[in-house]
Amino acid sequence: MCENESALLRWNSMHSGGYLSSGDPLVKTTWKQSKRLGLNPQQQTFSYHDPETFQAIKQQNRMIYAYTRRYVLSCLSLSINKEMGIALFDDNGCMLRLFGDENYLKWASSLGMAAGSKWDIAHLGANAVSAGLMTHKPVFFSGADNYCRALLPINTYFIPFSHVVVNDEKDAMSHMSLTGGLAVITPYTEQQQDYLLVGSGIANDVAIHFFMTNTLFQTFSKESLGLLTIDIDVSTGKGHFLYHNDNVLKLFHITDNIYLKDVNILFDSPPKNKRLWEILNTQIAVEEETMPISVRGVERKYIVSSVVYRHDQLLIRGIRLYIDEASRISTFISKRIGNNAQLTFANIVGRSPALLQATDYAKKVAKVDYNVLICGESGVGKDIFAQAIHNESKRRNNPFIALNCAAIPRDLFASEMFGYEEGSFTGGKRGGNIGKFELANTGTLFLDEVGEIPLDLQATLLRAIEQKSFLKLGARNPTQLDIKIIAATNADLKQKIKQKLFREDLYYRLSGLKITIPPLRERGDDIILLAEHFIRKTAQNLERTPPLLLDTTKALLTGLPWEGNVRSLQNVINSVMQLYDEPAITPQHILEYLKMNDFPMPGRHAPSFRNAPDEIVPGKAASGHTREEVERVLANNRYNRSKTADELHISRRALYRLMELYGLQ
Repeated sequence: MCENESALLRWNSMHSGGYLSSGDPLVKTTWKQSKRLGLNPQQQTFSYHDPETFQAIKQQNRMIYAYTRRYVLSCLSLSINKEMGIALFDDNGCMLRLFGDENYLKWASSLGMAAGSKWDIAHLGANAVSAGLMTHKPVFFSGADNYCRALLPINTYFIPFSHVVVNDEKDAMSHMSLTGGLAVITPYTEQQQDYLLVGSGIANDVAIHFFMTNTLFQTFSKESLGLLTIDIDVSTGKGHFLYHNDNVLKLFHITDNIYLKDVNILFDSPPKNKRLWEILNTQIAVEEETMPISVRGVERKYIVSSVVYRHDQLLIRGIRLYIDEASRISTFISKRIGNNAQLTFANIVGRSPALLQATDYAKKVAKVDYNVLICGESGVGKDIFAQAIHNESKRRNNPFIALNCAAIPRDLFASEMFGYEEGSFTGGKRGGNIGKFELANTGTLFLDEVGEIPLDLQATLLRAIEQKSFLKLGARNPTQLDIKIIAATNADLKQKIKQKLFREDLYYRLSGLKITIPPLRERGDDIILLAEHFIRKTAQNLERTPPLLLDTTKALLTGLPWEGNVRSLQNVINSVMQLYDEPAITPQHILEYLKMNDFPMPGRHAPSFRNAPDEIVPGKAASGHTREEVERVLANNRYNRSKTADELHISRRALYRLMELYGLQ
């Protein structure tokens, strides 16, 4: 061992009690501690961890490798001083790795200094590494400052890493910290205080990089997709996982942490994952590409997007993968196309006993994850009940997909329902098509007018419901299904069963829970509640004051048959308010509109509103005017429309409608 004579003399003096008068308080303190430990100061060899223990230590401190290696190699490549090396240490003083050129590493080896050596105070006494780890401050020990003779030929400039911790408990990297430090190590004769500055700069950049990267990754942890960041070693081309969020573990059905581990620990080797390995090995950017991925022997289909990053000067290269299961991507798509249920039970207007009974039962049905059949005439609000049931169920945050079975051509029904793979048939969309079943996966599928499904396709629907899976056209593997089906019909399905137009087994699969919505004509005063509700909504859209609904008008509305139910009532109110800009809606307004639109008129027992006395609204006549009256007033005013409207107490716009209605242009 090559020792400097002056350093040896000073070192002997220190051991003769000179350390007590040392000008550096840290040297004095750590030497006292070394004396108390009874260490042999004459030891000239290093203590080492056994290979198995050292391997475990390296694995526990893999973050230090990941975040320092590039900085250290970059700095050493720019240094003209080849007598400088940089060592990485864990927080217990174990040397993890020593960097330097070939001659430097030979010099270090001649001293017995290498990775795996123990630099803590219990094994090597006072030294810059043990002192720096105790104080969490940069420390410089020169030759004779070291307690053991093994370190006499060297200078050590040690800088601990800032204690950086990820505190987000929901993040995949929670509680991970960057501790330990790095040391610039030189021969005793090569002494420069600037080395402490160099080491501090590297350690500071490492700490900032670690902190900012993890801050960014905490943001990515909220990403609904699975995220994998794979760092590529520029010298070997091998990849390891620099970051992953929790969703990746869920997608791949694994529980162990793969952070900073080799890519091969997760993805099966070729010939499996052919496309994935092509993307990783050549760093290809792809966007929402469907591919099979085999993870530890289990293959599933995923949607993959990749982003490549590279910075040659900083020796950075890698790729980020955004991953989701093909069966889960439907939730994302369905939200983007706006198919989520918007209505709740609060949107159902009415207080009639029949409606309240149906609503109360529907709320109970919503709590049960079972198929539902909603029956009722056209226009009673079956779609509103379906949306309300979904929003009251445990699937409320998942897709709600509606399909009108009567509106789909027979030859397109299967592809619309179940989808198809690319190339399944001529004219199919590139990339294939996601069917309504797949879009609704994990949520609710609303099959409106279910009685109109062709008989031969009912068997396919039944099989999908029973097996909880379906096969896309052109696909080899079935898609697993987790949906709640709400079916609706205005037809008598039992009568259709008798007529051999509907499968009895499908009926019982769909009608496990059955809700019947009463028609509007059986809901009494709900007609008035709904009419006033529609008046307020329409007035808001037209930006006008809601007109008054006269008592005689209410009597007329409750006497109508409403064969189109709530939808028909809404259409009448909307149309009348568009046609008549009046402060009140009169029976005449309703009757004129109904007559013009071939609406079913009141029965013979309904009151005659033509002869009902006028109801007066201040400043204007609320009732309508006959053709003769309008024609007479027009003639008296020489067809001056303004004077005629004033005399009739109506607006010019209303007069124009009456003239058009009576052919008085």
